[in-house]
Amino acid sequence: MDEDMDLEDAQTAICGLIDDYRASISNTYFTYDGHEWACDQVSKQNVIGACVLAIVNGGNLPPGYVWRDEANVNVPVTGQMMLMIGVEMFKYLSACYQASWIHKGNVQALTDVPSVLAYDYMSTLWPSPDVQL
Repeated sequence: MDEDMDLEDAQTAICGLIDDYRASISNTYFTYDGHEWACDQVSKQNVIGACVLAIVNGGNLPPGYVWRDEANVNVPVTGQMMLMIGVEMFKYLSACYQASWIHKGNVQALTDVPSVLAYDYMSTLWPSPDVQL
């Protein structure tokens, strides 16, 4: 990045990189019940849809309902388990956003361009997709 940029431009640039990083990790996977579950945009919509299906059917899914995990294994799920997958996805995505908000607040609090450009936003605070929250 250009070391000659002003403070506001540097903060805007780094905050944009933080948003990009959040988007990249929140579109991978999360872990629940020993399985990794995809959370790309299509998967998020599908999880929400399956949760709605369970809710409108009194907490039930059709007999034999399965959900495919990130390793392409069909996992039999009940309505309650599908709702828990949705809850865990929400917790993971919320933790990603919270980390980004803290990092952006830290960047906005810095008062010189070199500190802003050197800010390490990748090594702390982000949730691990391998650990159930």
